[in-house]
Amino acid sequence: MKKKHMTLPDDWQTDFAEALAQLEKIGNRATIAQLRRGRGKAFGQESRRDGWVLSQLRRLGRANFTDEWEVNRCCLVASLFAEYSAPRGFGTLGAAFRRMANQPGASEEAIERRFHALLDSDREDLPERLRYAVSLLKSKEVAVNWAQLLADVTNWGWPSRSVQKAWSRDFWAPRRSSATNDSDETPATDVSDVAAAAGG
Repeated sequence: MKKKHMTLPDDWQTDFAEALAQLEKIGNRATIAQLRRGRGKAFGQESRRDGWVLSQLRRLGRANFTDEWEVNRCCLVASLFAEYSAPRGFGTLGAAFRRMANQPGASEEAIERRFHALLDSDREDLPERLRYAVSLLKSKEVAVNWAQLLADVTNWGWPSRSVQKAWSRDFWAPRRSSATNDSDETPATDVSDVAAAAGG
């Protein structure tokens, strides 16, 4: 079996992303709007968004084990999801950018410039550049794997730069399955007890 080059999400990160997906599935537009109001704001700056995030972490048994950095990353991903609450994608954000670059008429040079800026982001620059990246993917209808993105932004500052390396591989040297369009995705199984909890 080939070794995967990306770090897969932990179970709680997958379940957190599933709770976000359930908001869209059940049509909870009010909560999605609350999460959207947190865009560009760190943990502690948008109480309604923060309350939803913390309630999910409590439900997942993470409230006492998640440091402020991880809570901030959950807040970031929740607000990004609210900007583009589309069906979940697959692979890393590098794979998503590759699928976008492969679309007919796409300017690979322009997309690559944006991807360079994203890869070169430090922790402080990353949230704003991710907002632009998600907006760009939305405009091209390329779905995002929210669980993988949560895992990746949480691990962004690792000295090994393993996340940046994985995104680079998926953009410049993708496996064939990573470069196909989103219709090839095998949908994840819904978590049965999330629908009721997702509303808050």
